[in-house]
Amino acid sequence: MMKNLLWGSPGLKGVWASGKTLEECRRNLGETIEGWIVLRLKKGLNIPPIGNIRIEEPKVMETIDKINASVMEPAC
Repeated sequence: MMKNLLWGSPGLKGVWASGKTLEECRRNLGETIEGWIVLRLKKGLNIPPIGNIRIEEPKVMETIDKINASVMEPAC
């Protein structure tokens, strides 16, 4: 009977993946980490460094109604 491998990601609490082979487990872990990052970004939560990789939420531009109209030049 073949057992599944189980692999977690150090520093990412609750992030685990499994697979029948080491390669399948790595691939599944990559997909799990990707989904975990997307979920944290959607919820506005910080993402701890993953090894030497730092992921930061992109800056959002101000909406047009918040821009000072007095500094804008007329188009015509």
